[in-house]
Amino acid sequence: MEKEEIEKFLRSEEGQRVVEILKAFDRNHRWIAKNYEQLKREYPNMYIAVKDEKVIMAEEDKDVLIEKLSKEYGYRRDEPSDIAITLIRVKPVSFLFCG
Repeated sequence: MEKEEIEKFLRSEEGQRVVEILKAFDRNHRWIAKNYEQLKREYPNMYIAVKDEKVIMAEEDKDVLIEKLSKEYGYRRDEPSDIAITLIRVKPVSFLFCG
């Protein structure tokens, strides 16, 4: 896309809609980062979906989560979405055995 085409798109109604979706997506990811320690306690090693700065769903399997989001929220992987999905990683406990 040329610069002029991008600017024209961003001024369009559809472009404005996409910009608002991406801003909400960014807010949700920032919320995840800010609340990560609490999320690790509540959703260890689970995939979570966050919308409007709230966890709306959590699953151990990402594909199951996406399938449920598709049914309940109309989520599609190939379209912009304000729903942030991430894996809440918790370091596994390591034991050192001395003999």
